Amino acid sequence: MFHLTLIVLTVAAGLTSAEEHVRFESAIPLGVDSPRAPFKKSDGCLASGAIASYDIEVFINDPKASKLPLCRDKCLSRPVCQAFTFMKTEHDVGCYLKGKAETPTLFTNSSDGSLTVVSGLRDCVATGLASAASTEGLVGDGGGVLGGLEEKQCSTARTQCRSCGKAADGEEECQLCEVGFFVSPSDNQCKPMQRCNVLDDVAFGDGQQNDVAQASLTSSLAECHHECATTPDCEAFSFYTNGRCELKDEEAVERMGFKQGVKSARLDCKKVEDPTDDGCQVAGCDKCAKDNETCEKCRDGFTQTEGGRCKYVNREPGVTWPSDVKSPALPKIIVSEVARIVDKMTVAHKCGQMLMPLQTTITAAEMAANNIGSHLQGGNEDMGDNTAKEWATTLQAYWNAATKVDDAIIHPLFGIDAIHGHSNLPQATLFPHNIGLGCANDPALMQKIGRITAKEMQATGCDWAFAPTHAVAQNTRWGRTYESYSQDPVIVQNLASHLIKGLQGVADGAFPFLGPERVLACAKHWGGDGGTEGGVDQGDTKATLQELKDTHLSAYFKSIEAGVQTVMASFSSWNGIKTHGNEFMLTEVLKENLGFAGLVVGDWNGHAQVEGCSATKCDQTFIAGLDIVMTSSDQWKTLLENTIQSANSGAIPMARINDAVTRILTVKGLYGAFTTPALVAAGYPERKAPLSRPHAGVESVFETAEHRATAREAVRKSLVMLKNGERRAASQPIPLSKKGKYLVAGRCADSIGLQNGGWTKDWQGSPSFPNSLFGKGQSILDGIKQVVGAESVTLYTSGPIPDLKSYDAVIVCMAEDPYAEYFGDRQWPVSRDHGNTPVGLSDRRFLQEVRETYPNITIVTILCSGRPVYMNQEINWSDAFIAAWLPGTEGAGVADVLFGDHEFTATSNKLSFQWSLDPCLTVQYNDTYGDDQPYSSKVLPRVGGTSLPEGWGLNYEDHPDFPPLEVDEPEDQSCQRRSQTEPKFLSTTKQEPPPIIDPEMPFQLMPFDKGGSNNDTVAFVEDHDGEQADEPAGPKDGTSGNG
Repeated sequence: MFHLTLIVLTVAAGLTSAEEHVRFESAIPLGVDSPRAPFKKSDGCLASGAIASYDIEVFINDPKASKLPLCRDKCLSRPVCQAFTFMKTEHDVGCYLKGKAETPTLFTNSSDGSLTVVSGLRDCVATGLASAASTEGLVGDGGGVLGGLEEKQCSTARTQCRSCGKAADGEEECQLCEVGFFVSPSDNQCKPMQRCNVLDDVAFGDGQQNDVAQASLTSSLAECHHECATTPDCEAFSFYTNGRCELKDEEAVERMGFKQGVKSARLDCKKVEDPTDDGCQVAGCDKCAKDNETCEKCRDGFTQTEGGRCKYVNREPGVTWPSDVKSPALPKIIVSEVARIVDKMTVAHKCGQMLMPLQTTITAAEMAANNIGSHLQGGNEDMGDNTAKEWATTLQAYWNAATKVDDAIIHPLFGIDAIHGHSNLPQATLFPHNIGLGCANDPALMQKIGRITAKEMQATGCDWAFAPTHAVAQNTRWGRTYESYSQDPVIVQNLASHLIKGLQGVADGAFPFLGPERVLACAKHWGGDGGTEGGVDQGDTKATLQELKDTHLSAYFKSIEAGVQTVMASFSSWNGIKTHGNEFMLTEVLKENLGFAGLVVGDWNGHAQVEGCSATKCDQTFIAGLDIVMTSSDQWKTLLENTIQSANSGAIPMARINDAVTRILTVKGLYGAFTTPALVAAGYPERKAPLSRPHAGVESVFETAEHRATAREAVRKSLVMLKNGERRAASQPIPLSKKGKYLVAGRCADSIGLQNGGWTKDWQGSPSFPNSLFGKGQSILDGIKQVVGAESVTLYTSGPIPDLKSYDAVIVCMAEDPYAEYFGDRQWPVSRDHGNTPVGLSDRRFLQEVRETYPNITIVTILCSGRPVYMNQEINWSDAFIAAWLPGTEGAGVADVLFGDHEFTATSNKLSFQWSLDPCLTVQYNDTYGDDQPYSSKVLPRVGGTSLPEGWGLNYEDHPDFPPLEVDEPEDQSCQRRSQTEPKFLSTTKQEPPPIIDPEMPFQLMPFDKGGSNNDTVAFVEDHDGEQADEPAGPKDGTSGNG
């Protein structure tokens, strides 16, 4: 069978110009033409059956590239494209454009006849082409060397044109203008750009749907703008640092907003800092005063304040807030000491406390000189050699860069994204991501995970975990779905609040609140990040206030009661208003209605997304209620200067400045980072410096048996068995026998990097991390060998599949490639089909070949993914199918339940999200996107219908009716083909759940316990007598999950 490997998109930084000599490697003669290609064999620029391998690549899913000549035309239309690969299978068509590289090559693979792959250079002008001998079925060196690629020069008349070519009529044509100019489609002349077509770092991004084209490959922002200016219906564009260029139509323009790491511009010259293009810098303003800093007329939904600002006011009737939700009472001594010191602080002292720069952009000396109150580590930064000792030593200097006011010492706090353990350090204990912990649904386990994470963070000198995420994800197209515990807010609030208790401690618990081995927790991302339309990262959550409260904000209630000290604002908007600038959301709802007494911190440069703001000036975010802004570059210096100026001028009211600093010092007082002699005397000592903390710099703290055992427990409880044999089979495949012989295969079998996903050492994670990077961590293969013995296991990686007649089963470990926010989005209309990805295609072909060659062998498929994905065909080919999510570093937890050492339980091992059985449909409570059909959490379709419901998960003894699933694999892999009326799916109104299992089977629907909630999602509890059990399943420790 053909095994295809394609290069995935990588960062384009450092690309070089086209080389004079391009070397090819090919097992077949270069220049051999495909029967479909209208090119002469003498061109020497096509290699049938070859795959071009270059440094960067972009996949074009565009009808205009659905044939080989059209794919080549796409390459020719983009100056940065140096080669292309056209691929056609039985199911799809792909056009891959290749960027510049120092040593570009063409590789070939064998073919089974069902696949057409043709690669070639953009230019068919070549000299010195050597003939190549055919070496069937092998990758070889064809010996072809191309030289003298001619640069396309322009005539002297085209002074503003950078690159020229020939038009269809043979006349000279400009393909790319110099920076600051674009090609006019009417006369092919270079014309100057408008001032708002941003070409520098002061730009805004979109994060929205790309309606004109899926993507293209460009080498600069200017080229991306050129693409838009010459493409019909393009009204805006976005350029990404990896060379990706997205074009937007008029509909997309209406939804544009800021996105980090993206440079974009609208062709109608409306910038985010000035959406009305009149110089006005006031958020929510319809008409500005002459100074452009005060408003004369506010937009609908806003009221004018005394200071000339516009304040959003929500007038939705009937929304009430629970009176019993509020932060725990503060110690009187801390309240009084904070008030005393705030009164003595200068404006510079106060504004410094309100900034959080990136640690790599500020020195300890600068921290002290500017009174900076906190700093953070980014997702892609290491600290020295990345050992615990290096971290603690580095952070010691920053901790000592304290601000001194009167008799008070104010230490800076250091925060990290401890998403699933101390995830900046791969040798730390890494737990399953939240989606898996949601399936485990064990509050006591969550508290234990929080305690371990805090202990390992303190060993490296960290103070503040930007966790847990409280997102109630409503659309699995969102790339951060795996950071959400569940689509149900009750599960989210139960689990998140218990993790917070583990991180911070409990006031009356055995471990003191914010004691020496505890850290500050952060409930994020406030304001409805999980409900954005279409699952678009940093997008817009469209909902009434009642819907927002019930689905998204209620997830925070128990965390506020548990005393969470910090809340992070969301990048997202609510009904078009960015949360970072929404005073109603941050102050009125969170701080006043819900009684939150802690501090509110911004997300990575999130203040720059607020209307009227930039990265270096944003009065509105402080006025709205943000207490600390998080910055991503050395622009913190200018931001600090501007904030001090605004505070001195009264643009930011001093009462708001004092409130922010009071909250900051109160949190620090509870933690021990703010101290005075009076606080020490009252029993609130100063926290020790990083090198003097418990287990400081000790690597072995990451490898304790207790920590690893807890992670292993979390893995086995997070697994969900979707299928275990066919209906009424004599026996089920799972559990497997420990005495059997097994072939283990798949990308995720022996890759700890893959089984951890994103937010693992690096922001986006990587499939290339070696297992040795993870200390004593175990891959799934390691765990299987530990349980059944290495002699019983054979690992298959590539080549011909061995004779399987002597094997008892094949265990196939499939996986998504790692991703995190933004890069993980699968925006409409892309299919959710795992087989639509290059890695998924490889998985699918292997599984298909095993099933077709050995129809009677047992196949157990394990999927490592960050969300439910469409895999109906793979499920059909498998005898048993287990969703392992992203299990972390303890792969042995998978083997524990695979071979029967621990059972799938009635209280854990249940889906916390619906699992859609349709390639296009997703879960969304309140809205639709494109042609996505809306889902309701209260409708549970039967197996073989639209989804497996929340609460689905089989035990060893379960025998549900599990017929073959319908397979829908559209040739174009696009959901755009769906009409509004076909097919009919779920209603958005609440209905009684239809039966999910055969009524003759001895199982009954039982509530899936969410800590005492009344709802009708389900878990399965066996009753061999065929009678309904008396009690719903609950947490293993017998608690309800409350508190």
